[in-house]
Order: sequence, then structure tokens, then C-alpha cells
Amino acid sequence: MKLHRNLAVSALFAAILIYTAACENTVNNSFEQSVAPYIELEAVEGASNTTFTIHKGDTKGMNSFFAFDVSEVSNSTIVKEGLTEGWCLEWNKPITSNGDVHRGIDNYSTYGSETWRPLNYLLSIKNRLIAEDPSITYKEIQVSIWSLIEEPRFDLEEVLASGNMPSSMMTDGQPNFSIEKVKAIVKK
Repeated sequence: MKLHRNLAVSALFAAILIYTAACENTVNNSFEQSVAPYIELEAVEGASNTTFTIHKGDTKGMNSFFAFDVSEVSNSTIVKEGLTEGWCLEWNKPITSNGDVHRGIDNYSTYGSETWRPLNYLLSIKNRLIAEDPSITYKEIQVSIWSLIEEPRFDLEEVLASGNMPSSMMTDGQPNFSIEKVKAIVKK
């Protein structure tokens, strides 16, 4: 059951990030339009119309890209209220994460999806990877996530060469994460 929860929760974070990225666009797309590229999503029963407050993970003492404070969950055995880690799917669409509140969010699961299998597997072994190598930070995990998902396409070497790596992953023009660790994580 814990594995099922971990896999489904990964999709929960995907849903909120897809939604919030769409909110920053000047085009007024519906939530359904914003998740259209992300196939094989299933709604999580009892986890619709929830509220998320988004923070940077390290500001809340978490080793994650984001920290989500989830509230207004009704009757879900998968999605729980409280502070939890979160990850970004769209490397090229920044979202504000300074305590911004998003209400009325539907949550989706990728559990059992072949398309999402690599990401689900990474999130299920993330804690073990960090226990085996405590120098792995959320940045290596985040870049690995971007590398594993199909849409939007992310090629680490191309993004670095083009100078398009998100600024939070760079310091003085250099990656502030281990490229070698990312490659090893993605290979697993």
C-alpha cells in the first residue's frame, strides 16, 4: 500500500505543477487543456477541489524542489493533508512558490501507467538512493525527473549547451548539481 501511495502521490504533484504552470500563461486555458499532453492520468477519488500552498522545498526544511501544504482533502486514502514534498514537471515554465495558494485543484494518479513508469520508479527509490549516497540533493532528483519524462522534452546536454537550464540549477554559469549523479540516477 505504501508503494501505491508513493506512486499515486507523484502524480498529485504533477497535477498541481501542470495546473500552476498553466496559470502563469497569458492564454486562458482550462485545467483539462493544461494536462492534455500528460496521458494516462486518472483522477484520485476524494481528492478533487483541494488547496495547495506552494513553497520552495528548502524553505520548509525539505530535500525537494517544492514543499506543498495540502488542505481541503475530502475522503481520500491516497492524498493526505499537510506538508509534503513536490517536484516540477515543466522545466521551462517557472511557477511562483512563495506561499502562493491554489484552490480547487483536482488530483490525478499515474499509478499503473507505462508512460509514467520511469518517473514512478524514480520516486519510489528516491529515499533509498539518497540513503546510499547522502550527497544526492533534490537538484539531482529534479533534473533526473526532467530527464525521464517525455513532455516537455529535456536533454541535459542540450539544455546546458544552449544556456537554457533554469537559473535555480546554476551558480555563476555552472550547474550547481552533479551531472554524473543525474546520469547515474537516470540510468537506474
